[in-house]
Amino acid sequence: MFKKHYPIFLIFSLLLILVFYSLAFSSTDKDDYYRNLLREKIETQLARAPKISLTVNRQSTSQETTLTGTATNTSDETLTDLVINGMLITDEGETGSHYQVIDIFEEQKVTISSLSPQETREFSFQLTGISWNSGKLNGIIFVQETHSENKEIYQAIFIQ
Repeated sequence: MFKKHYPIFLIFSLLLILVFYSLAFSSTDKDDYYRNLLREKIETQLARAPKISLTVNRQSTSQETTLTGTATNTSDETLTDLVINGMLITDEGETGSHYQVIDIFEEQKVTISSLSPQETREFSFQLTGISWNSGKLNGIIFVQETHSENKEIYQAIFIQ
């Protein structure tokens, strides 16, 4: 007979624990807790040595923009299953929607099956019909691994 009530008792106990836990923190305590947790995760990531070093040069005309650069493996291990990709963003100067993505270079992404320690790969993105000189246009180039569930971005660079 106790076995029939055990799942209900367990669920009820878990609900009580959650309620008491949420009552134990005021709203600002929760905000501080999550803010500190997020800050800790960011600081941990920033403390890690980058696996990739990126350089990017931009050349623009009124009809076309070309982004060329290099990606260098700065780690001691061979990196596999990488892509170099990028996106164009506009600076709308607004709170809440300050930057908006207007294009992702999916068709031009560069696939790298393997990159040995200290090895460098060159890349280039041709952006036809893009006049970068508008003052509101920016870009991001990034190197991402594709073989894991996380699809970690190893390095990114902001282009004005």
